[in-house]
Amino acid sequence: MLHGKLKYKLAIPTVIIIVLLMALNLTWSYTSQREQAQVAMREQASMLTRQLNAMWDFMAINQDRINYDADGNYDFKGLHCSIVGLSVSGRFSQETDYKIRYVSDSPRNSAHATDPFETQVMERFREDPELVEYDEMSEFDGQSSLRYLTPLRIDASCISCHGSPAGEKDVTGYAKEGLERGDLYGVISVVVPSEIYDESIAQNVMREGLLFFALIVACVVSVYFFVNRFVTAPLERLKNAVRVTDEGRFAVDVKDVRGDGEVHDLAAYFDTMSSELNTLYDDLESQVELRAGQLVLANEELIRQREQLESMNERLFEESRYKSDFLAMMSHELRTPLTSVIAFTEILQAEEADAQGNRARILGEIRQNAAILLSRINNILDVARLEAGKSELDLQLLDVADVVNSVEAALEPLANAKRIALAVEVARDVPLITADPDKARRIVENLAGNAVKFTPEGGHISISALFDRETDRVLVRVEDDGIGIAPEDVPVIFDKFTQGDASASRRYNGSGLGLSLARELAELHGGTIEVRSVAGKGSTFTAAFPVRANKAGATDDGKGADEGAGGEERADGSHTAG
Repeated sequence: MLHGKLKYKLAIPTVIIIVLLMALNLTWSYTSQREQAQVAMREQASMLTRQLNAMWDFMAINQDRINYDADGNYDFKGLHCSIVGLSVSGRFSQETDYKIRYVSDSPRNSAHATDPFETQVMERFREDPELVEYDEMSEFDGQSSLRYLTPLRIDASCISCHGSPAGEKDVTGYAKEGLERGDLYGVISVVVPSEIYDESIAQNVMREGLLFFALIVACVVSVYFFVNRFVTAPLERLKNAVRVTDEGRFAVDVKDVRGDGEVHDLAAYFDTMSSELNTLYDDLESQVELRAGQLVLANEELIRQREQLESMNERLFEESRYKSDFLAMMSHELRTPLTSVIAFTEILQAEEADAQGNRARILGEIRQNAAILLSRINNILDVARLEAGKSELDLQLLDVADVVNSVEAALEPLANAKRIALAVEVARDVPLITADPDKARRIVENLAGNAVKFTPEGGHISISALFDRETDRVLVRVEDDGIGIAPEDVPVIFDKFTQGDASASRRYNGSGLGLSLARELAELHGGTIEVRSVAGKGSTFTAAFPVRANKAGATDDGKGADEGAGGEERADGSHTAG
């Protein structure tokens, strides 16, 4: 079958269906004609046996008339019923293709003995006395034939020759068998050849086959012609029209497409669609030209706006650089006098160790608030440097115990002032790490300063360091039993300028940069900060430092100022988180 050809797809299934129907019809016709032929042959055989039986009975009834003369003297003429029956059947068999035999499985003459088929049928007649005939299609002398048999049973006319006493000679000279009425003696076997019927059946089947073949040819030609004329040819024209449409030419006329019914409707729909597409295409072209002009204008506007954005970005970059430089300069300028204020305050406190009342309290407040202000300025400076990308790591081999002890010394005065118990513990297996000493100290100091700020008087704070061998990191953990953090505030506590209580009447002051700065400095080292907190019960902050920092850099440009400020801070020893 050619792929895609509708006329072949219709013609070939039609042929297959007709051939199947023809095969079924021929099979049914052959079978029914064979059955009819067998019925006809049975009727013929039955009629022959009835005629022979009638002749036999006639001879048996007229035996005395035949064998006695007019004077009543017995004169056997040799016209016995059995002799007449055998003679007539033999003569009939010679002149026709039919075979008629009187046979028995215990014959007086061996020429009348039964063959195996006849012997089996005689056994059936003995087993079933009611069975009066039997027929079957079988081979006889190499030819298909109907074998028809009827039983020969002893009646009153047969007793004189086959009855008692057994062994006595009958009129024909044969010994009597001693049979009784109703006994089976033999069968009449009729063989009807089926050759004539077979030839007739073959002719009928051939005639029907030729008729069906002519029908197949007519159907194939009709299907091919009508499908080609009214379906495939119009569809071929529609296909060409679609191909032309696909090439962008929508003004296609398909009104000359021949077809009926659905094909005609399809052509009409296609013609309508082609006209609409042509109209839409014309409109689309005009709209495209319009949109192209608008796009050119929009593109020019985008170019102009991009140039403006680039100019604004340059200005913003310059302003950001000026802001960072200004913050760095101002932070440095503010840190130096603040450090002096702290130093002179410490001198005054040392000289007036026995000062009491307001004077001692005022000196303590000056020193504490100056230290807080200095810490906030340091945080602002570090944040500005991080945003400007100028904060780089000065990696050194560092002992975490030194960092923790330094933070403890700085926060101990603040903790003592609030009567907070401050505990520090460093595990023995904590190794040395590579980190920026000042920035590592700032991370721990901001976390611990927050703990001091948000832990009420009489509370507890612990700073511990341990080594996590699985991740190869040193963990510095700051744990307190302060006010804790509400669950909804945990995700935002590391944002810049953010605190859990941002109201104007908040209880705790600060810039909100301490935790944000600590996290950015930790990430600069390739580490992290994690928090676990329960509101009203306390918080635990854990800073993780890799043993080998995965991001290193040279000392930044502000190292000299940073070192100077750092020296002053350590002399002061009282940094707190913002």
